[in-house]
Amino acid sequence: MLACSFAAGVCNQVFNIFNCRTLDSDHEVLRMDYRVDCSDPDHTAYWYLAGMMIVVFAFGIPFAMSVLMVGRMREYG
Repeated sequence: MLACSFAAGVCNQVFNIFNCRTLDSDHEVLRMDYRVDCSDPDHTAYWYLAGMMIVVFAFGIPFAMSVLMVGRMREYG
């Protein structure tokens, strides 16, 4: 139950990592913080981490909750 309460907030923040804005023809910055350059290799590493977190929080937690709920429904069926 605790995982469901904070999963939406975590997903919202994680999706912001992909939200870049082009200022010049070759300069992309993060919309949430213009100091972060989206073409920086450090930011690229965060993209991979964010992708894993999206899999876990946006898909994994709802899937696990569904599996548990179906198991309980069959148990009490």
